[in-house]
Amino acid sequence: MKDLPFTEYFKKEQEEKVATKVLYRILFVMAAIFLIFFSVNYVFEQKYSYITISGRSMQSTLNPSPVYTSITTDGETTKAWLQDGVYIEETKNVDYNDIIVINNAAKDKTVIKRALAFGGDYISIVKLQLEDGASEYRFIRVKENTSIVEVLEEGYVNNHTAWAADLQLPQDVQTPTVVYEPVFYQTFSNNGYDAKLVTLPKFDLEIKMFKVPEDEVFYMGDNRLFSADAREKGTISNESVRGKVVEIVRNGSYYKGNDFYFFNRLGGYFRVIWKEILRFFGANV
Repeated sequence: MKDLPFTEYFKKEQEEKVATKVLYRILFVMAAIFLIFFSVNYVFEQKYSYITISGRSMQSTLNPSPVYTSITTDGETTKAWLQDGVYIEETKNVDYNDIIVINNAAKDKTVIKRALAFGGDYISIVKLQLEDGASEYRFIRVKENTSIVEVLEEGYVNNHTAWAADLQLPQDVQTPTVVYEPVFYQTFSNNGYDAKLVTLPKFDLEIKMFKVPEDEVFYMGDNRLFSADAREKGTISNESVRGKVVEIVRNGSYYKGNDFYFFNRLGGYFRVIWKEILRFFGANV
């Protein structure tokens, strides 16, 4: 049966109303998504910031501007240009082994290193003869209110053997057979840090350890041969800490030939947000 003209008009009017409703719903969803993204990004920018790496003191954990370096994937080593970036959580609440960003007021720049000891801890850096025959420096720590002597296995350090090649032998009258890392020992001896003797039973040594002052941080770069850090400058106040690294973005900055750096950085952005969501629901990440 053929539709009457009035029926055709009614159907057309209904279709237009449906199309209008669909359009309004699409616009509403788009506005909601934009509002959510804007709000999340606003909160994100209040808590986090992003910087690129420009120095080599944290190699090979963090690669600087841009460096031609070796990459090992599934046992195969290739060469590539890299410059990493990091997302930083703006906080004073940092823990052992956190990679931290330090405000450098003298140069109006930031410094990125690894936090290794805090107020009340005792620390030292001593050359030790290891079981495999290597003679290497090791960072030694006794945390506050404990008696456990930790000889750290710092797998992130760039070339332990090269670090220990320094032939200077600073001697201490109390521990004449011990070889301390020269810059560290001289800085902490000459600047009046409290010290005590501690025994390393496994190595049959008694060493001098220096106390980190309250509310201060001892820090070093992972590339110990090319890092100006607390060994030379002494400890810093907690207030000098700007924040800690929560996400490393490989190839996260622009340089010639790195056309997809933005997507790497965007991926890091969403990983940080995802971790925030998980923490909101009680996950320990």
